[in-house]
Amino acid sequence: MARHGEQDPASTFGACAGVAASLVVAILLSLDRGPGQAVPALALMLVVIAAAAVGGRGAGVVTAVAAALSFNFWHTRPYLSLRIHDASDVVTTLLLLAAGLTVGALASARERHAGDAAAERSMLAALAAQADLIAAGADTREVWALTRRALVDQLDLADVRLEPATTTGGPGAALASLARSGAADDRDGRPTVTVHRLGRRGFLLPPEGAEIALLGHDVRLGRLVLTARSDHDGLSATARHFALTMAEQLALAAASGGDLPAS
Repeated sequence: MARHGEQDPASTFGACAGVAASLVVAILLSLDRGPGQAVPALALMLVVIAAAAVGGRGAGVVTAVAAALSFNFWHTRPYLSLRIHDASDVVTTLLLLAAGLTVGALASARERHAGDAAAERSMLAALAAQADLIAAGADTREVWALTRRALVDQLDLADVRLEPATTTGGPGAALASLARSGAADDRDGRPTVTVHRLGRRGFLLPPEGAEIALLGHDVRLGRLVLTARSDHDGLSATARHFALTMAEQLALAAASGGDLPAS
């Protein structure tokens, strides 16, 4: 799956292949036109569906436009013209466009759900690895190294910084606090912001970052500061739960006898 803001290779391939197939199919079927237009319309519809299934919504839309224009140019009177004189041809052309949009949207949803499922499995594996490390009595520095790497990788962050309370000399700069609900609260439980921005995947982190408090036996041990990438597209509920659980397990390791290392 392509990172947000990058071109998806599958979409590019599906669009290119779909446009080429639309032209080839329309031209070949125009060599021996029958009395009706059902065959070329259905053949082009199959091309649109195949392209959308392979490349998603973008490929489906591009191929649908190419198929509609090809059908119009080679199979509607006057031939070899983009003009349409028959109302039924207009309907057929619009159906080709609708097919691309519909199948493309379904393919994109399927790909998104598959990606979300894979991400959840990866997060569970990271949590299990962290828990195993803590259970084995590993040094807190080792637990922190794994925690930081997992948070950056799984949440696609620019950085995660650990600020132990003993080294900050105080609570540190005020930052929005990450919550399972996505809301941002200050340390007294009062909202620090009144508007929460939503991205493609969920709540967007503030530009200055957000914190997760590390608490052990109701004592503040420090905090994690999460900094987003420039193309950050939000944290889903699952991602927020993952981050908070990783922080809780790190705090548990520190409260059990290990000091939090500064980063």
